[in-house]
Amino acid sequence: MTVTREELHDLIDRLPADELERVARTLQTGSSAPQVSPPWPQSLGMVKAADPKASERVDEHLAKGFGR
Repeated sequence: MTVTREELHDLIDRLPADELERVARTLQTGSSAPQVSPPWPQSLGMVKAADPKASERVDEHLAKGFGR
């Protein structure tokens, strides 16, 4: 389920006043959940100044020793 901030704000605006405490507690306890790291290595995406056409020139890069 994907909810935008605007949709979430709209839902909160429509809550009855007597539900605000319960919903606030639920949101606060849910936000303390540990962050799950992505399934890929953290180093992925670190190269920002790479050749944008590297995939088209893969044979040239491999022939040069792949960055050696």
